[in-house]
Amino acid sequence: MGIAEPVPDLTESILERIASADAMAAAGAAAQAVPIARASTSSGRNTKAVAVAGGARPSPGPAARWSLMCVAVAQAIAAVPHLTAAGDSAHGSREYGAFEFAVAAAFALAAHRPRLAGGVAAFAAVLGLSLLATSALDLAHGQTLAGAEIPYVLVFAGTVLSAIVARTPAVAARGRLAPS
Repeated sequence: MGIAEPVPDLTESILERIASADAMAAAGAAAQAVPIARASTSSGRNTKAVAVAGGARPSPGPAARWSLMCVAVAQAIAAVPHLTAAGDSAHGSREYGAFEFAVAAAFALAAHRPRLAGGVAAFAAVLGLSLLATSALDLAHGQTLAGAEIPYVLVFAGTVLSAIVARTPAVAARGRLAPS
């Protein structure tokens, strides 16, 4: 029997591979956590690319929240003439204005605190469908003109935007109760 060759020390090689695997796993987790990344095109310009890893969908980001806040401001502005009404029918007008202002506040709250947007979207959907039904009846019976119903578009826009904000991945992942 001859002398056995020394066994090579593989410790360093194994540790390097573990570190490399950890780095790759961290990069994969980051790609799933941030669905929109920068990619370079052949012309050298940066464009937005959607990461498909883990089924992540692109988040509307702050655009939907800012749009919802704009709807809230427009709704509040639309409430002012009703809130400041005078005359014989001022009481009903001011009550309507208070309701409009409350809807504006709900939209602003959903834009500011996205985890509440799902509840606001549900409320606004019921309100919007109710307004649609009553508007259709009033139009059919000649009790109003189509132009008088245009302000309700804000409620529909707020409903859609609240639902979009509520469905963003970051909001959908937290704050939900488990089904019973």
